[in-house]
Amino acid sequence: ARKAAAAKGLTNVTFHVGGAESSGDDGAFEVVLFFDCFHDMAVAGAGACNAHRILKPGGRVMIIEPMGPEEETVCAHLAMPSTPLLSCFSCHFCLPCGMCHGGDALGTIAPTSKHRKLFVDDAKFRSLTVLDNPLNMMGFRVLLACK
Repeated sequence: ARKAAAAKGLTNVTFHVGGAESSGDDGAFEVVLFFDCFHDMAVAGAGACNAHRILKPGGRVMIIEPMGPEEETVCAHLAMPSTPLLSCFSCHFCLPCGMCHGGDALGTIAPTSKHRKLFVDDAKFRSLTVLDNPLNMMGFRVLLACK
């Protein structure tokens, strides 16, 4: 990403890689992006709180995750055509990662209600919205948390 930005002469963008639960300085960023990883984190709750801490006032977090239902009910999960495949992935890859060291264990098809609890209720973001976008057609949803 750094090389691509430099090749295009972009000077108003920086990239930082670090642990979700502790990286970054207070109020240092305008945007934090979690791309297809938040559901795997053993520290998802701490990651949401840290994102709030490192964002400037009015900053935003974009969370791109596999498509999941709004609420965690059997009927909501079974209404989604991707549930069987994503549940298989979740049991073998995502849940074990998320359960490490007593972690949050969201799983691949975590419902939006879990994201809302972590970002709005626990981390104190102002809102969490599911955006309608072209990624929906590819089995992903884009969630936007606003500070």
